[in-house]
Amino acid sequence: VQQTVNRVVNQSEPVDNCILGTRLVGIASLNGTVTADLQPSLGAALINISLQGSFNANNRGYNGPVVLNTTGSGNVYATRNLLLNESGISPQPAFVHAELTSQINSIEHRLRIVRRIAEKKAAEQKPQADRIAVAKLRQQVGEQFIRETNEGGSIAPADPLAKVRPWLGRLDLVEPTRSWGSTSESLLIQGMLRRTDQLSSPVPAPPVSGVYDIAVQIHETLIDNALSPLLAGRTVRQSDLEPLLELTSSKSPSSAPTNSSTLAETPADPLAVDQSRDGESEEEPAFEIDFARIRPVIFEAREGRIRVGVRGTRFSQGNRELSRDMEITAEYVPAHDDRGNTILLRDGDVDVAFSGRGRLSISQSAIKTSIQKSFTRAFPNQIADQPIVIPTDAPLEAIRGKVYRFSQISADDGWLTVMIR
Repeated sequence: VQQTVNRVVNQSEPVDNCILGTRLVGIASLNGTVTADLQPSLGAALINISLQGSFNANNRGYNGPVVLNTTGSGNVYATRNLLLNESGISPQPAFVHAELTSQINSIEHRLRIVRRIAEKKAAEQKPQADRIAVAKLRQQVGEQFIRETNEGGSIAPADPLAKVRPWLGRLDLVEPTRSWGSTSESLLIQGMLRRTDQLSSPVPAPPVSGVYDIAVQIHETLIDNALSPLLAGRTVRQSDLEPLLELTSSKSPSSAPTNSSTLAETPADPLAVDQSRDGESEEEPAFEIDFARIRPVIFEAREGRIRVGVRGTRFSQGNRELSRDMEITAEYVPAHDDRGNTILLRDGDVDVAFSGRGRLSISQSAIKTSIQKSFTRAFPNQIADQPIVIPTDAPLEAIRGKVYRFSQISADDGWLTVMIR
C-alpha cells in the first residue's frame, strides 16, 4: 500500500489572487510528502492518506499605483480515509489544515507620503488579509488533494472470483463469503467456502510472523469442500488430468537442493516413458481411476508436513485393472534451494496403500507399481520452486515487472501458510 501511494511532492505554481482589492501575482511552491497508513478496521480495509508539506510564496501586490513586495511561508496538512473492499474504494470526507505567515518586505511608489499611507493601511488590513490568504490556501490545497485521491479511488479492484464463479454455479457450490479488513500493518481478506452440509476450520488461522509482502493461509477443509463435489464417484481418465499434471510438474529441476537424494532417484518424466529391460523405451498406456465418494482428494497440513493425494476405488491401465479401495499420496516438507528460497520437497516416493489386510497378487503388485509411476508426475519432486512474475502491464504500477518468490511455508493445525516476498 505504501509503495503504491507514498511519494514526494514538489510543486511550483503561478499565483494570481485578489485580496482586499490588492492583486497578488507571483510564484508559490509546495514541498512535502504524501503517505499512506493502514488503520484497524473490520468489514473494509481502512487506508489513511496524508499530505504534509511546507508552503512558500514570493508575490508582488498591485493596488492602484502602489506595489507591494511580499513573502509568505507556512505549513499545510491534509488527511483522508479510504475504505477499500472488492466493490471498490469509498473516499471519506477530507480534513485540511493550513498555517501561513506573510510579510510585506517593501512598498514601491515615487511619493514617500503615499508609501507611508499604504504601509499604515496594509498594517491595518494584514490580520484580515492573512485570514483570507489562509482560507484560500486551505481551499486550493484541499481541492487538489481531494481531486487526486478521488482519481485513485476510481480504480476498481479486480474481481478475485471472476474466473471461478461459472464453475461454482456448475458444481452447485455457494459463492465464498468474504470479509475485508485491515490492521495497522496489513490489509487482509478472509473467505470461507462451505455449503450447509460441509465443514469449516474448527480453529482460527495461526498468526503470521516474519517478513513478507503477501501471506496466504488455506485450511485443509477448503480443498475438500471445493473438490469433493467435482470428483466424488467420478471416473477420470489420464487425459482429464493432463492440465493438472502440466500445472504441477516442476519446470526447473536444476533449482533443487543439491543434497537431496530423492531428486536423483526419481525419473524426470515417469508418466510418459518407461524403460524396458531390453533398453528400449515404451510408452505407458493411459490410465483411468474411479474416485471415492467420500473425501476423494486428500490434503492435510499438520506438524510441518503437507500430505496430498487421492482416494480411489478402481484403477485401470491397458488390460490391467484393480478394483480395491486405495489411497495414493505424497508428503512434502519445506526446504530451501541454493538461493535461500523456500520450496516444498517431496519426502520419499509416492505411496500407494490399499484397504484390508490381504496380500497383493503378483498382478496386483505390478499394477501398484504402475500407479506409483503414473502419479509421480502428478506429485513432482518439488513444488513452489518457480518465481511469480508480475506482468509489466499490470494495473498497479508499484508491482509491475516485479518477481516474487516463496520466503516461508509452514503447516500447522490443518492450516497451510505461504509467505511471498
